[in-house]
Amino acid sequence: MLKKMTIIFLLSFLCLPTVLLSQIQLIDEKDSIAVPHAHVFLDDVFYTYSKENGVFYIDKKQMFDTLKISHLSYKDKLISYNDFQNNDIVYLEQKNTILNEVFVNYKKQKKRIKTIFPERATRDYIRDKYDILLIDDTTPTIGRIENSDSINISRAVYIPNNDRKHKALIRKIILKSVDKEIENDVQYIPFKVNLMTYDTITNTPKDKILTEDLTVGKKQGETVVIDLYKCENIELPVSGICIVVSVYSQLHYVYNDFIGPPRFDVVSIKKTSGVHEYYLYYSPFWKEPNYSKRREQVFNWGIEVEYID
Repeated sequence: MLKKMTIIFLLSFLCLPTVLLSQIQLIDEKDSIAVPHAHVFLDDVFYTYSKENGVFYIDKKQMFDTLKISHLSYKDKLISYNDFQNNDIVYLEQKNTILNEVFVNYKKQKKRIKTIFPERATRDYIRDKYDILLIDDTTPTIGRIENSDSINISRAVYIPNNDRKHKALIRKIILKSVDKEIENDVQYIPFKVNLMTYDTITNTPKDKILTEDLTVGKKQGETVVIDLYKCENIELPVSGICIVVSVYSQLHYVYNDFIGPPRFDVVSIKKTSGVHEYYLYYSPFWKEPNYSKRREQVFNWGIEVEYID
């Protein structure tokens, strides 16, 4: 009987489907170093990201027309299915730092840099300080599971411009965290970031400033600092700016055993603060959560600006 059960077990094991993976490594074409944390898309749908050694894997049975590799510090790379089959190393070209004429002339002068974050309340009503999920509903339900990156799941924090007399360029986006970082943590949680203008009539985010979302990510407890020197020069609008963080399809976070979408610090705000928080959730219309309307708290996101006059 035992022998029969052993044979049945072995046959069952042998009948399990075998997943064959293609291994690709991303290399900086200038410095010949591995490129970690690049986002990989198949036909514009997020698929995976490169690990610390620049390596990512794709199921050999996976069919697609175009593979796109996106990284904050490198130019996008497009690869056809046929070319992908013949390569196990992909070289990425670094983005050039963009400096317009105004800034080049200004470089010789002393820089005036300022970081702008939500104004903290005198009394912090948040007793237990820990990072909060960007989206607290992490369990997809029937009819809402979509294998697409066109879904709208985003949060935005509006930062007013309180110094309208002087022109300033946005140099950094900063997304704060307060959780303790995990030693030797390798779990990188990918997401997207953009900036939007602010509609002073509807009091909601209006138009994207960057034509393409910035593909970034974070580990637990990690504060994200996005350097915009390699992006186009972005002037701080008179009406203020919205920092927007978006997640990919929730399937990605579920299937990769993440604790959920990324988490960030939140801060109690002054009742008179002009900062507001908004969200998109399977809808094209921005809404302000009640805790923001009550002037209680918002995500602790900010910008670093450099004044040029």
